[in-house]
Amino acid sequence: MGCQDSVSVTLSEPQVLDVIISDSSNMSCNGDCDGTATGLVIGGTPGYIYSWSNGDADTLADSL
Repeated sequence: MGCQDSVSVTLSEPQVLDVIISDSSNMSCNGDCDGTATGLVIGGTPGYIYSWSNGDADTLADSL
């Protein structure tokens, strides 16, 4: 008993995550919910989860 071992591990941080709205359209009239927005993620670690305020879960959100 009393065995020991050591391992050297390098942990690297992912790239900085940026999100931009790459395309959008305004609502047609005040109070309407027909605007759109497309989110573009740059950097980070892929496997992104989108969660827009209207419940959409993809790069494109509509009914905004």
